[in-house]
Amino acid sequence: MRVTVDGKIKSVNTNYCAGIASRSYTGSVISYCVNNATVRGAAAGGLVAELNGQLEYSANYGDVIGSSYGIGGLATVINSSSVDSSNGANIYNCYNAGNVHGALMLEST
Repeated sequence: MRVTVDGKIKSVNTNYCAGIASRSYTGSVISYCVNNATVRGAAAGGLVAELNGQLEYSANYGDVIGSSYGIGGLATVINSSSVDSSNGANIYNCYNAGNVHGALMLEST
């Protein structure tokens, strides 16, 4: 899959939103994708909101603005089905150059 996204993405009625895909499934591969768009939502990810498959050779340049927990430059939630990473979600050779903003801040103890 080779996709480039520009513009603005805003989620109004759902929890997850992202520049490329709101959800990827186990066994799926998202590769060579670029997000330049600003992503705004409750739980926002620059490339993928809920990652269950593989994300590779992709980049996010857009700002990610979230109003809840689970905000990430590359992915919001990264699921792993087991300790063996071959069965879970993986990220290879990707990077984030966008700003990541969240409404909630956690205090360190």
